[in-house]
Amino acid sequence: MFVNKRLSSSELVNYILGQVVGAFLASAAVFFLLANSGMSTASLGENALANGVTVFGGFLFEVIATFLFVLVIMTVTSASKGNGAIAGLVIGLSLMAMILVGLNITGLSVNPARSLAPAVLVGGAALQQVWIFILAPIIGGILAALVAKNFLGTEE
Repeated sequence: MFVNKRLSSSELVNYILGQVVGAFLASAAVFFLLANSGMSTASLGENALANGVTVFGGFLFEVIATFLFVLVIMTVTSASKGNGAIAGLVIGLSLMAMILVGLNITGLSVNPARSLAPAVLVGGAALQQVWIFILAPIIGGILAALVAKNFLGTEE
């Protein structure tokens, strides 16, 4: 959204802070609910490479998945290309499809904040791999915004 001039610099900072704070609050809530119910807190939905998935393969998958997801968002929310009446449905169905494809590959991040918070709380392998789930979605998102802006005319 920032690349396509839909967010100002200050809005971008506030958006990122909101995402990170929200992700940590949600992860902490899940952690404490599980801990207080006697259930294992070993997994909070953190992302991880599945067995047999290389770092390069997982990274590339996350870049491509985020690229596709953000491209859908940029297109359906565009004043010139989108349809506000169904934008939420299209975005939700797109995310669901991405999750179904990516769940057994990386757990599907497409959101660095959603990946960082549970990884910090769980630690271990999740924290060692978290850089993949921070960097790849940022790259995929920027690439999608550039394609949307330069080839699809979705800049607002």
